[in-house]
Amino acid sequence: MADSRRIRIVLVIGSLSFGGREKIVVELANGLSPKKYEVFIVLFSKDHNKQLEQLKDNVKVFTLPINYNCLEGFKAIYFWFKGLRAIKAILKKINPDIVHSHTFFQQLLFVSSAIKLQRAGIQHFHTVHTQGLYYSEKGIVNAFRLLVEKVATRLTNPYIIAISEPVYHKCIKYFNNNAASIRCICNGVDEKIFDYQLRQSISKSAFGFKQGELIVTYVARMDKGKNHITLLKAWQKVQKRSNVKLCLVGDGELRAELELFVAENKMLDSVRFLGNIREVQKILAITDIGVFASLFEGFPVALLEKAFMRTPIIASEIPIVTTIIKDGYSGLLFKPKDHDALSERLITLMEDAALRESLGSKIFNEVQQYSLASMIVQHEEFYESRRIY
Repeated sequence: MADSRRIRIVLVIGSLSFGGREKIVVELANGLSPKKYEVFIVLFSKDHNKQLEQLKDNVKVFTLPINYNCLEGFKAIYFWFKGLRAIKAILKKINPDIVHSHTFFQQLLFVSSAIKLQRAGIQHFHTVHTQGLYYSEKGIVNAFRLLVEKVATRLTNPYIIAISEPVYHKCIKYFNNNAASIRCICNGVDEKIFDYQLRQSISKSAFGFKQGELIVTYVARMDKGKNHITLLKAWQKVQKRSNVKLCLVGDGELRAELELFVAENKMLDSVRFLGNIREVQKILAITDIGVFASLFEGFPVALLEKAFMRTPIIASEIPIVTTIIKDGYSGLLFKPKDHDALSERLITLMEDAALRESLGSKIFNEVQQYSLASMIVQHEEFYESRRIY
């Protein structure tokens, strides 16, 4: 490539709905140097793209003519039939140097097939965003899904990015023979947006709470892996206190089921479903205790955001969390699905303001290395270290 031409990079993902993986794609697209990169995003679905408005004007977006509900299950046959021709046309039009996928399972195979069919010397980068799902779970279906990803990586020999050390070890285990290279680049947070000093300027009354109430917040997509049910079972004991409120930020397929659980267990007065919030930093600014109940993660952006806001955190004791939080020092941990232990830790923090202050300060210091700026620089260095275009 001549030095005067910018690198054309296409970031590929199913949709830009609210979620950590989607947020990282948006941040990466916005953060890449416009002097070096011409940035495009290809979305598989034409709906469920609520983060589109977060993109900068210089990021060009293409969407396939597919509904979101056609991306999985038997409807994926339609996705492949109609989508493969569409993405081939898009790639031909863009003529990218790099395609960077942020997809799973058959969607990764879809991207790899499109790259292979293009036959234009495209370099494929691929980010693995979790160590859960079929990377950890057993069974015939999970084994098949993992096999599909192995086939996909064999097609293009991608440069793989793992978002944490635990994910990196999974990638080495499963993809080392097929990948051109594997590198760990941890997720990052924009400390200019998630600035703890917002606590001084945002009142709890802005969200309809009383100033003396203790606010507990969980920010997560409402699906099985995020384990909201354990938190709600723990809250059955905690809600007996008159000055506490639980905020559930996010949406997903389990929302109706969770709302029903709250209603049936008479917790409507103390639990608020806030849905998707664009400026999460504002609800975190009034949060006294952050909860993270997930069963598995790659490198949770929502956890980092709480930490940058100096929020004391109670989190499930899963591998990636234990690399960030030291139990009793920079946060409190509980065994996943142990709602009794979670309720005990909630009560402990509710009763001890000094402990809340200490844990919030220490976790803030622990996560300073995970900045958005660092994440962007590491991506650019990885792209350019493989520069053959």
